[in-house]
Amino acid sequence: MGKTGKESTKRSALLLRALDSIDRNAYDEFEKYLIFGGILEEFLSDAKRPGHGEEDDRLMQVEALGEAIGELCAESTARRGRISAARRTSLDSPSEERRALRGLERLKKLGMGGMATELQRLWDVPYAPAATAHADHERDFLDAHFAQEVLKKLPKIVSRVSTLDALDLPAKVPDEVRQYFGEAHRCYLYGFSIACAVLCRALLESSLANEIDPKGMIKKVLDPRKSYVFELAKRATNNKRLADTPSGWVEEIKCAGDKAIHNLKAFKECWEGKPGEVLDKTRKVLEDLYGSRQPG
Repeated sequence: MGKTGKESTKRSALLLRALDSIDRNAYDEFEKYLIFGGILEEFLSDAKRPGHGEEDDRLMQVEALGEAIGELCAESTARRGRISAARRTSLDSPSEERRALRGLERLKKLGMGGMATELQRLWDVPYAPAATAHADHERDFLDAHFAQEVLKKLPKIVSRVSTLDALDLPAKVPDEVRQYFGEAHRCYLYGFSIACAVLCRALLESSLANEIDPKGMIKKVLDPRKSYVFELAKRATNNKRLADTPSGWVEEIKCAGDKAIHNLKAFKECWEGKPGEVLDKTRKVLEDLYGSRQPG
């Protein structure tokens, strides 16, 4: 696994700009085209824009005011979605820290400081969805929040996946192993390092068990005080099935998964800032294990 590249993608940048326009309600369809944001405003006003002069200046001020209000609408929609999502998916209180709002800054530059101050006061009142809130409105707020969240993750997803080499495993891999493998990688790509470590540990044990103890006989007779994973790894090493796996890797992978489940503080102390290391070692163990499989 190599170093990650520049964390930016063309599609995420363009789609985030489009989402901003959608949240402002500054978009429209024109024949087979979708028109967003400032381009839409310019497109619709070109035909009626007067020449240079006082009328033109007034029109520009109106457009600037519209942009400022649009910014506030987009920020308000994102805020409501963020709070609504937190109430459903987090044990923490929704963050209500005072923020520098782009729309308010625009109003101040337009000489509307009084309006900006009043709007900031209203903004600082904690938002709580009404019990009678329309379900469609809540869904729209959630849609706005998660669309932004997913797109903001896209550059890192692309950066992380581009560092992974193709893994050439045999076609006949148990479904259980395939599912663990796929979900461990998705957790890594989306930045869920705790879940990734747990799944890597499950992937390791499942792969070793299917290859070394397919009938479960070793597990039945193993002293319960001993580690099943370590016993499988020892037998695989003795049988030259893990000939290229460095000593200690199996223990590291198992330990990371165990700590992620039972001791989160210890897991973070060992693995914070190294989200891909456990997965990288797990991939190499699998490559060694399945690559040494005898034909037939």
